[in-house]
Parts: sequence; C-alpha cells; structure tokens
Amino acid sequence: MKKVSFKTKLLAIVVAIICVTIFTAYTSANFYISRYIHQNDSQVIRTQIDSIRSVVEGKLKDNIVLAQSTKFSFYEVKQAIEKTGFKDAIKVAFGMTINRDGAIKDPKEAQPYMDIFKQANGELTISDVFIDDGKPTITITVPENKDSGNIFYIDLSSVGDLLSSMSVDGSYLELMDDKQTLIFSNEVEGHDLTPLTAKINVAGKEWTLTGYIDNDYIQNDTDTLNGSITIALVIAAIILIPIAILLINWVFKPILLLRNLIGDLANGNGDLTHRLKVDSKDELGMIADGINQFIENLQNMMRQVRESTETISQEIAQLEQQTDSNSKLLQSHSQEIELTVTAVNEMSSTASVVAENAANTASQTEATNSEAEHSKEVVERAVAQVGALAEEVEETAQFIADMNTHTEEIGKLLGEIGGIAEQTNLLALNAAIEAARAGDQGRGFAVVADEVRALASRTHRSTEDIVKMLERLKAGTATVVSSMESTRNSCRTTEESTAVVVSSLDRVTSSVNEINDLSIQIATSAEEQSSVTEDINRSMVAIREVMHTINDNGDNTSETTRRLITINQQLLEIVNEFKIE
Repeated sequence: MKKVSFKTKLLAIVVAIICVTIFTAYTSANFYISRYIHQNDSQVIRTQIDSIRSVVEGKLKDNIVLAQSTKFSFYEVKQAIEKTGFKDAIKVAFGMTINRDGAIKDPKEAQPYMDIFKQANGELTISDVFIDDGKPTITITVPENKDSGNIFYIDLSSVGDLLSSMSVDGSYLELMDDKQTLIFSNEVEGHDLTPLTAKINVAGKEWTLTGYIDNDYIQNDTDTLNGSITIALVIAAIILIPIAILLINWVFKPILLLRNLIGDLANGNGDLTHRLKVDSKDELGMIADGINQFIENLQNMMRQVRESTETISQEIAQLEQQTDSNSKLLQSHSQEIELTVTAVNEMSSTASVVAENAANTASQTEATNSEAEHSKEVVERAVAQVGALAEEVEETAQFIADMNTHTEEIGKLLGEIGGIAEQTNLLALNAAIEAARAGDQGRGFAVVADEVRALASRTHRSTEDIVKMLERLKAGTATVVSSMESTRNSCRTTEESTAVVVSSLDRVTSSVNEINDLSIQIATSAEEQSSVTEDINRSMVAIREVMHTINDNGDNTSETTRRLITINQQLLEIVNEFKIE
C-alpha cells in the first residue's frame, strides 16, 4: 500500500472541505431559493388574485350600476348602447322587443328576450355566462315595471383582457362562473402547476378566480440562479485551493523541520546540539519547544551516560586486575592445600604406626613380666624402642606445629580473599548504581553487575566457612600437640625408668608394670591422634573442595568482567553515535 504523507492528507481534506462546501451551497441554494421563489410567487399570485377580484367585482358592479341607471325609450336603444359601451341592449315593453335596429318582428327571434325578461320576475337579474360570437357574455335584466324593462348584453372579453394584462411570468389565471363556464384562461398544458383560488361575488353568484404557479418556470429560474452561484463558488474554489496550498506549505515548514530532526534522532545520527527555532506560541511552537526540551534532556542524559561508562571502564579495569590477582592467589593456596592434605595423610599413617608400636610395647612388657630372667635384655630393647618412639613423637609434634603454622597462613590468605570479595561486591554495587543511572541503555550492564555481586557474596561466604573449618583444625591440632607433648614426656619417663630397671633388677616388676601402664596410655593417645588426624584430613579435603569452588568463582568473575567490558564498549558506541558537544 502506497504511503500517503500527512501534508497530502491535509491538502486532500482542505479540497474535500471546499468541494463539500460547494455541494452544500448548491444544495442549500437549490432548496432555499426554490422555496423562496415559490413562496414569493405564491404571495404575488395571492396579491394579484385579490387585486383582480377587486377589479373584476368593481367592474361588474359598475356595469350593473350603469345598467340600472341607464334609461332609454324605444327610439334610444342605439344611443344607450353607444353611451354605456355595452355589447348590446334590448328594450322589452308590453310584449314588444326593440334592439338597435328597431322592433324585432320575428317572434322566434324575440322569444328568447321575452323569456329572459319573464325569468327576471320583476327583479334585477344577471344571467349565467354564455358564449356569444365566440366571446363570453352575460346579460343584466333591469325591470322598469311589470310589463317593461331593459336587457343589457355585457362582453366579458374586457375582463379577460384585464386578466391577461395582469398576468406575470411563471403564473397563469383562470376565471369561471358558478356553473364552471370558462370565462378566461391562459393556462398552459403539460406544466407542473400549483393552483390558488379565490371567490368573486357577482350579484349573489360566486365566480371562481384561480391563479396557477408554474413550478417548472420557478425551477428554471432556480437552476439559472444556482448555476450562477455554482460558477461563483467554483471560481472561489479555484482561487481558494491554490491559496490554501500556499498557506499549508507555509504552515507545514516547521513540521518538516520537526520531522527531519526526529528522523535523524530515530536513525541514531542525531545532532543533540541542534535546536528547533521557535517563532510562535501556537501548538506547533509548543511542540517545537517541547522537542527542544526533550533533546536537551537527552543530551544531558547521554553526557551522563558517557561519563558513567568512562567511570565504569576504569572500575572494570581495576576489577579485572583484582580478579587476576585473586586467581593467582587461589591457585597458590590450592597447591599449598594439596601439600597439607598429603602431609595430614602421612601424619595419619604415622599415628597408626605409633598405635601399633604401643600395642607391641604392651605385649613385650607382659612378656618381660612373665620372663623375669630375660628382663634386662627385654628392658634394653624397650629402652631402644622407647627412644625411637620419643624421636617419632618429637618429629610428629614438630610436623603438627608446622601444620598449625600453615593453617594460620591459610587463615591469613582467606582473610585477604574475603577482603577481595568484599571489595568486588562494592565494585559490583557501584557498577549497578551507574547502570541504573544509564537507564534502558545500562539494563544489560546492571544484570551483569548483579551477577558479579552475587559471585562476590558467594566467595565471601565460602571464605568464612573455610575460616571456621581452619579454626576447628587449629583447635584439633592444639589437642594433638598437647597429647604428643604428654607422649614425649611419657617416653622420657620410660627411659629414666628403664635406666633404673637396668641398674636395679629388683624393681623390674614394678617398672614393667609402670611401662605397661605407659604403653596403654601411648596406645590410647595414638588412637586419639589417629582420630584427630582423620578429622583434620576430612577438613583439609573440604578446604580443598572450597578452594576449587573459589577458583571456579574467580574464573566466572573473570568471564563476567570480560562481558562487562564488551557491554560497556557497546554502550559507548551507542552514545558516540549522537553529537553531544
């Protein structure tokens, strides 16, 4: 579907409004003008009918009065006709009828006049209209007495001439008597006519005067007038449409500037330093001012985003360095923990040997007690074994002391790891705050910052767990050291006792018993040492697993940092697409 511009739509609307206005004006003119002309002609016809009625009534009354006042003798008929202007006059007297030519001899010719006189019955009488010589005519009978009177013939053609002269264009007149005898009519057949009637009183008879309005004539006049109006409207439209186009083009210029500016911003190549010129305070001016404020706010936001991304870049670089340092430290700690686990395993083996030796010592002391004669030899072997045991106990104590030192060093390193995790957490929190300031553009960066902060929190918690385990390990080691110290003292005592046994065999029995007791204590201590060593071994294995987890978290932190660098670079590229300064 072809795209139609707003300007074209606006022009189309203006042209449509002008066309609708012309059509409405034409329709309204056709209706109201036709109505006005019809009403006006109707009023004219009514006025004309009233005038004609008055004229006709007056004319007929004048004829009647003239007929009543006209007196003439048998010999003055012709003079009476000439004097009154009537069509004809007949004198009826004592059975005779006289016209302008004299007495009428023929009875048949005279009889109609006699009948008219008799029908008058001594009163003034006006006959119905009849046609005489092709002209409408009436008779007025004026009796003078019972046997004589005058009959006047009045030609109504003059009334027709009067009606014809009073007719106007677009209207017709028609006059009939009370018997519907046509006196005058200029009506044209085949036309759409609207009748208006009036009654004329003629000596007690009601004649009908009808005026006709020619609707076709009115429509022709209306069409002619409407045509003139339409031509004027079309001319006005021809003038107004170019003017409207020019005005729309003039008004549309700010909209075009606004469209170009918004288009540049939408394409990502907008100049945020550019502002629309506001020359008016109308709606377009308000829109332009609003766009300027929006661009200014957008410019400030982009400037802040750029500054924030630069700060974030620095923080990310620092975070990357710290992450690398943490990774190296974790690798070093992992190696040391592996060595510690190996040493603890060896210590466990040594404790087992000690327990076994203690058991052997107990057996030998029992044998010495049963074989007194060989006590000296057995005691000498016991002295040698106790010396070896003392040396082993001394070595074990030294090894445990070294392990305790390593444990403290591990605690210090874990403290540094916890501090690094807290610092990483703070950096991730700062990154999340800067991403929140960046709005929608920093949403992805905020997610990554949250992940970094979560990893830092996990690292901190894991470090705390390791510290707790090391505390328990130190406590166990202290117990082992104490036990080893007791064992060493016991060995020294055994040596001294054995020396006394060598010098005094009499006290062999009691010395052997003491050795037996000491051997039992050594076995018990060795078993306790073995149990503690196993606990230390399990703790060190757990520490090793935690260190592996911390190492993995460090790798994840490094990967997250690299993703943050990529996202921050993309954000910088988006901001750089706009001209801010």
